[in-house]
Amino acid sequence: MSDALTKEELARLANCCSILEDAVARAYRRMALLTAEKEVKPLLLYIAHDSLKHSKVLREVAKSLFAKAKADLEACREQMGKAWKEIIESAMAMDSRKEKIMVEELLSVIDSMEDIESFVGEEYLMLINSRVLQVVPRKGKRSLELYKAVLELIAEDEERHKSILMKIKEVLTRERTE
Repeated sequence: MSDALTKEELARLANCCSILEDAVARAYRRMALLTAEKEVKPLLLYIAHDSLKHSKVLREVAKSLFAKAKADLEACREQMGKAWKEIIESAMAMDSRKEKIMVEELLSVIDSMEDIESFVGEEYLMLINSRVLQVVPRKGKRSLELYKAVLELIAEDEERHKSILMKIKEVLTRERTE
């Protein structure tokens, strides 16, 4: 990817991030349904709903940048790289899962989800944020401020997701050792 992006390219990037958020939301929803730890379910659903909200918001950001921009799974796999592809594959595997998730495995899955939240919160949103700074000034300072505000809120949510996952892991680990 070159340093300077067109509005259309940035819109495709936002659409790819929307696809990722949607896949992650479905994975969290499935985890909530399958976890043997019923106290964890509301927290996983909270993250799922947030991720779905992010997906919808990023899709709207894409439309506002370039109304005709489209992104499909294959194009996104190529554009976004290996980490994005691995997250999508992992999320899709979780979404198709049928068997219960017991504590030991839940702890392992939460470790993976923490890594995903780090990637989402730090890597791809920072990428969009820095690229927005290059593209949006042509649309005006007001647009820049609004796009930045949306992306900063999403990044804050991703940090909150990591905190929730760490708390779940802390409580479940403590309970196992008591």
